[in-house]
Amino acid sequence: MRGEVSYVTERAAIGDLNSLFEHYEKIFGNDLIPQEEFTKWMVKNPSICHKVMCVKSYNEQSNSRVAGFFDFEPLTSHAHKRLVRGVIEGWGLSAKDILSPRTTPKSYYIGSVGTTSRSQKDRAATLLSALEHIKRINEKRAITLLTNPITPDGLRLCKGFGFRPVNEDRPRGIWTLELPAGGHVPRYERKVLKAIVGHA
Repeated sequence: MRGEVSYVTERAAIGDLNSLFEHYEKIFGNDLIPQEEFTKWMVKNPSICHKVMCVKSYNEQSNSRVAGFFDFEPLTSHAHKRLVRGVIEGWGLSAKDILSPRTTPKSYYIGSVGTTSRSQKDRAATLLSALEHIKRINEKRAITLLTNPITPDGLRLCKGFGFRPVNEDRPRGIWTLELPAGGHVPRYERKVLKAIVGHA
């Protein structure tokens, strides 16, 4: 019997960063916020990073592993403007650019959406979890999402979900997507699947 497999999203803790950064480095290489700096971000706002757990259950026993992760940084208005103007890239952000949980953000920087394996199920579950997160933060207020796609998958997803580069001549720079309140990223599951596996 194979048992049941489910996916659960949890807030990542600072204690998770050592293992998560091993995966960050494999995916993003040198285009990476230093772990020491990222730790400062999480001290300021503990809710920016999430992990997607794959839980396998059989009878009354279960075990879990990290299948994926994503982080969304709530930005100050000054940081937003600097990113859009090309003054800094995503890895140029610092703790002073991150809002605390006490402040309602108008924009978020998507630092990462990634998985620990090439499993299509892991990739789909992680992406859908990130989309649900966007839906929650966008439910009652308009927001702007910013990101800097540095992998082929990231670039493909940005194009698929309607992000636009702030500078058409620099497609590897910052991309943005403005969402009206309740206007979450289009939830077409077939397009999500196509973006992940290349066909649907």
